[in-house]
Amino acid sequence: MIGLGLSLLRGLTGIGSGGSSPSSGGAISLDQATFEDLLDRARSGELTAGFDVSVARGVDAEVSEETLTKLGPIVESALQSGASRIAVVEGDRVLEVDVLLRRVTGVRPVGEGELVTGVDAVVRLDEPKADELVGPPFAARPAWADSEEEGA
Repeated sequence: MIGLGLSLLRGLTGIGSGGSSPSSGGAISLDQATFEDLLDRARSGELTAGFDVSVARGVDAEVSEETLTKLGPIVESALQSGASRIAVVEGDRVLEVDVLLRRVTGVRPVGEGELVTGVDAVVRLDEPKADELVGPPFAARPAWADSEEEGA
C-alpha cells in the first residue's frame, strides 16, 4: 500500500525540482524521496497536483486566465480541507467551483440577502489571504432568540 501511495505522491509536480528534507539537510531527488518525505512536502503545500482550473461548459460568464490561475491554490487548499464545492467571491460576483472536478460551474452576482447553498466553504479572491477558507459561523444566534429576550 505504501508503494501505491509513494507512486501517487511522485506523480505530483515539483518532486524532481529539488527541495530539502529536514532529516537529510539537502535536496531530495525523485529516486531518493521516501513516502514520509513526499507526504510532508505535500502537507506543507510544497507539492501540488498542478492541474489547471477550467470553466465548465454552459457557464455564461467570462472568467479570466488570471482568475483561473489564482483559483489553483485555493482549490488545492479546499481539497486538502475536505471541501468538494466552494463559493469564491470575486468583486461583485460569486464563482461556484467544483473542487473535485476543478471547474467553475457557475457565476452569479453578489446579491444582498441572496442565499448561496450547496457549498462547503467560502473564500474571497480579492483579499491578501485568499487561500484561507471560511466556514459557517459556529455559534450563530437565531433571530427568534432576540425576540424572546425583548418580551421577558
